[in-house]
Amino acid sequence: MHFQNAFKISVIGNQNLKQEEGAQWQEIAYEQIYRMLKGKEIFNEVMNLAINIELEKELKRRVTLTEVIGMKQYCGLYFQTLAARQQSNDNDLLLQPNALS
Repeated sequence: MHFQNAFKISVIGNQNLKQEEGAQWQEIAYEQIYRMLKGKEIFNEVMNLAINIELEKELKRRVTLTEVIGMKQYCGLYFQTLAARQQSNDNDLLLQPNALS
């Protein structure tokens, strides 16, 4: 799950997390993109899968395409958030769905 590694490294680096805070990167990541998600349950499931992959290097089950796409989407939403922050020069900006759609 290379998306998970990119997501993790980006969150830890861009949110300026100290070593002791690094273990909480998923919660901090969620806080950065939560407005673009419908809920936390699926996010947590995908994050737990990614952690298990990172720790075990092998899983006893197949990873579904839905899970891979989920991680890719979370990573992409965070990267979009970083781009929007840079564009607007606002490090606290959070993306949200278009209220008109």
